[in-house]
Amino acid sequence: VTTLRLIDHSDSQAMSGSELYDPIVCALDLLDSMVEGLGVSIVDVVSRSKRYGPQVLNVLLSLVRSHVDSVRMSALGLFGDLAKQAPMLLEPALPQLLLEAVRSTNIAQYSPSVCANAVWALGEVFVQCKGNAAIVEPIASDLQQHLLGLLSDVEVDGLVENAAACMGRLALVHPDVVAKELSRSLPGWCSAMGKVTDASERRDAFNGFLTVVYSNPGAIEQAATLFRRDTESILGIILSSIATWHIPNPEFHSFAQNDQQGTQPFPNSEAELGSSLRQFVVDMKSSVDPTVWQQTNVRLPTQVRVLMRDVYGC
Repeated sequence: VTTLRLIDHSDSQAMSGSELYDPIVCALDLLDSMVEGLGVSIVDVVSRSKRYGPQVLNVLLSLVRSHVDSVRMSALGLFGDLAKQAPMLLEPALPQLLLEAVRSTNIAQYSPSVCANAVWALGEVFVQCKGNAAIVEPIASDLQQHLLGLLSDVEVDGLVENAAACMGRLALVHPDVVAKELSRSLPGWCSAMGKVTDASERRDAFNGFLTVVYSNPGAIEQAATLFRRDTESILGIILSSIATWHIPNPEFHSFAQNDQQGTQPFPNSEAELGSSLRQFVVDMKSSVDPTVWQQTNVRLPTQVRVLMRDVYGC
C-alpha cells in the first residue's frame, strides 16, 4: 500500500529530469521483489487494499507507457513477474498490457534495456497462454517483426537471448505466425538459442524451434537463398546450436575445435527434448542430398562433428 501511494504521489507531480523519477523506479522494484517473494499470494495482498488494490492495473498500465526509460523498464519487469507468479491478476488489462509491451520491443524507439524487459515479459505471458492462441493473435505479427529485427541486427548480450526464448514461446502458442517467417529468423534464432542460459527459457526456445521447423521444413533451403549462403552453412548453424547442449557456449568456438576434450551429456532433466533433437537431426539428414550432409559434416568443428556421429548417429 505504501509503495503504491508513493507511485501515485510521484506520478501526479510535474517532473522534469529522469533522476526525479527514481522514487517511482525504486517503488516498482520493491513491488517486483514482493511479487517474486510472495508468488501467487500477492493476489491476496492486493485484494486486501480497498484504496489501492483496484488501482494496481491502471497504475501498471500507466507506467509501462512512461516516456522515461527507467520507469518503463521497471514496469515491464513487474509485468513479467506478475505474469509468471500471479497471471490472474493481469487478466482484466492483459490486452492493453500486451500492446504496450510489444511497442516496447521496437529497438528503433526504445533502449536495449527496455526492449530486453519487454521481450522477457511477453515470453512469460506466453508460457501461461499455451493452447490459447486467441490471446496473442492481435499482437503476434507485430511482435514477430520486432523479434526478427532483434535476432538479425542487434548484438546486445541479454537482449538477443531474451528474443530467442520469446520467439520459441511465441511459436509454442501461435506456431503458424512464426513458421511463416522461419526462413528470415532461422540463422539469428539458432545462433541466439545456443546462448540462452536459463533452463526453462532454453527449453522453450528449442521446443518452439522444433515445432515450427517441422511445420515449415522448406525454410532451411529458403534461408540459404535469402541470406545468400549454401544449404551446408544453414545446416551447420542449426547443428552448432544443438551442440551447445553439450559444449558450454562461452568456450564453444575454442572448445569445439579441440579434439582432445570430451563433451557433456545431454541433461537428464531435459531427456524428452534431447530425444526430440536426436530425431530431428536424423530427419534433417534424411531430407537432404547425401553429398550436402557430407559437406556439412566436413565444415563442422571437430567436436561438433564427433558429437553428431557418436551421440546423434549422423
